[in-house]
Amino acid sequence: VKDLNLLLDFLGKIDNLQYSDSVPVFDFTANIRHANLHELNIDLNRRDSISTFKGLLQANFTGHTWNTSHGTIKLNEASYFGDKGEINIGDVIFSIEQGLRSYHMKLESEYVDATYDASANPASMINDFNYDLAHYIPALAGDKTGYTDAGNQYPIQVKAKTTGVITQAVI
Repeated sequence: VKDLNLLLDFLGKIDNLQYSDSVPVFDFTANIRHANLHELNIDLNRRDSISTFKGLLQANFTGHTWNTSHGTIKLNEASYFGDKGEINIGDVIFSIEQGLRSYHMKLESEYVDATYDASANPASMINDFNYDLAHYIPALAGDKTGYTDAGNQYPIQVKAKTTGVITQAVI
């Protein structure tokens, strides 16, 4: 892809997206040499008129949603440039695996490591959080239709490492 706002080389496949009964397959490498996030309308910090990204993205996973996904996404030698300067993101690895009644997600980077290991589907966290929040803040309860206390536990471990660079970029 050679565009004013996006310059990348793509090798691989994205398959089965149009068939609802088939499992989507993402197996590709994308060398993103320049992505103007602001102009592509995918900038997370909408205040920046300057917001660019570059890095090597490798994806090897399948699935429609969090409950059905399995595989790994890697980002290598990534960097972000915004109005406050450049952030060297480095390497990031996100993996998701699941068994019959188990879910394992892992995020590894030089800034933060996080893991989620549980028998509860991660998509049910929102339902459980809303149910618990309504218990402590009744004004938010509203109509509890659809909310149930599933009694799930969500063991999430987060290890923050080098956070100063991120803080400087955001503040």
